[in-house]
Amino acid sequence: MTKSDKINFSTPSGFPEFLPSEKRLEVYLLDIIRKVFESYGFTPIETPAVERLEVLHLFNSQ
Repeated sequence: MTKSDKINFSTPSGFPEFLPSEKRLEVYLLDIIRKVFESYGFTPIETPAVERLEVLHLFNSQ
């Protein structure tokens, strides 16, 4: 890499950054929502945030 190469340190589109105060509020609200959902028998799952392109093409070709 040369000095003339510029590095873009901004976040990619669609991937926001949250400041600590924003993240604390998000965690607080999600905790309340989670407790209510769990009181009705909800069991959480976690799926990948990014999917393989091949998988997306399978659904697009149908």
